[in-house]
Amino acid sequence: MKQTFRFKMRKMKKSRKITKFISTVEARTHLGQVLDEAQKMEHHLVINRKGKPLAAILSVEEFEDYLDMLYDDPPAVKEALIESQKDYEMGRVGSLDDLYKSLKPLKDVFDT
Repeated sequence: MKQTFRFKMRKMKKSRKITKFISTVEARTHLGQVLDEAQKMEHHLVINRKGKPLAAILSVEEFEDYLDMLYDDPPAVKEALIESQKDYEMGRVGSLDDLYKSLKPLKDVFDT
């Protein structure tokens, strides 16, 4: 499928997926294509307004995985997620792989 809208693309540090940025106007104009891109789960999609990230679009599968992780994991994991949100807000952002690596020691604690 030929892409008729343009993405600004950036490979996130230590991430397997590329993050694609699209303006709100392009998202509105090409919503069907944007949703198709999200469903493929080949990369992350971020909608920018006036050059600033406004929202992320992810597939239902990725969203369900996020909710499972948020609600089904031990409190220490929830605390780690809250901390990572604070890091994001302060501009200290890592990849999802970095988050999983930081949570791995917690898994060992809860598996015993």
